[in-house]
Amino acid sequence: MIRLIQDFAGFSAGQAEKLRRALGAKDASEALEKVRAEFFRGAIDQDVDRETTHKVWASITGFGGYAFSKAHAAAFAVITYWSAYLRVYHPVPYFCALLCHAPLGSYSPHSLEAEARRIGLKFLPFDVNKSDVQPTIESGKIRHGLKDVRGLGVEHAAAIIQARDQKSFRSVTDFIQRTGLTDRRVLDSLILSGAFDSLGERRQLLWELVEALKIASRPQQALPLFDSPDERVNLPPMSLVQRVGATFAATGYTVDMHLAKLRSDDFARAGCFSLQQLQKIRVGAKVRVGGLVMDGLRRPPTAQGISFIRLENDEYVFDSIIPIEVYARYWESLRHSVLLMVEGTLQRSWPHITVVAQKVMRLE
Repeated sequence: MIRLIQDFAGFSAGQAEKLRRALGAKDASEALEKVRAEFFRGAIDQDVDRETTHKVWASITGFGGYAFSKAHAAAFAVITYWSAYLRVYHPVPYFCALLCHAPLGSYSPHSLEAEARRIGLKFLPFDVNKSDVQPTIESGKIRHGLKDVRGLGVEHAAAIIQARDQKSFRSVTDFIQRTGLTDRRVLDSLILSGAFDSLGERRQLLWELVEALKIASRPQQALPLFDSPDERVNLPPMSLVQRVGATFAATGYTVDMHLAKLRSDDFARAGCFSLQQLQKIRVGAKVRVGGLVMDGLRRPPTAQGISFIRLENDEYVFDSIIPIEVYARYWESLRHSVLLMVEGTLQRSWPHITVVAQKVMRLE
């Protein structure tokens, strides 16, 4: 950019740097206006006609909204190369490390987990007797860490590990007594996350939790959860859909499957294309795709009113470009939906699927 400015307007290196700084200024339009006349005079002195000068000036100022320094770009390129190498040759530790630091920018923990599953990685559930604080690698699979259970936090997760080091937990009552954790909301989250699945069924454990808290509060008590079988209430176990939904609500992960997979039949009945179908369709064709909203609607100020939304399902991730008139018609669904279907023109095909939206539909 600096070289272009020097050659086009006859600027010195110092003048070109001044213009470059103006492009990145907080109030860029005001800063650029001060340099504009100087740039046009320089271009005329270089025998450039006014129309061409206007076009180049528009390109330079437009570029300013996206530009950053070459050194910055080079640093990002190195990190990108390292990341690509690790993802290809060491995917398990790579994704495990990412999940240790999730959420990452626009990528939610669930999106990272889903991408890992798409390339064949396996996950092990939350477990008070096996999980560490952070996600760990266990037999070539990734075991979810207790820190990701909502409301628990790193400090309490570490206290659980410390108590467990003496011996494994035998019941919810035993867990409460030895960890001292009595926050009902956190205990609910632990049960709903599946962290106690090795000790009982989730719905049953939620029912028994009140009594467990009472028993655990008694000094030096090591009584069974209920004095006799007659006092137990036998509840029907959670369905797969309920378990996956509960795990997601309590942790932001699903472990077993993608959330959109639970509604795959509904997406198919609504006419959404599978990955196999998309791979056979030419660019420019009309398609309907659907999935879970990954990171919400994006409306960058530099896009002149065009919006973008990224969705994912268990097979693929796709970006949808939302023209101004489509946004005006469907803004409520775009802003407030969890599961969406987009109908429009296929702009880019596999592996980077992009659809220009004509219609947006919410999947309730």
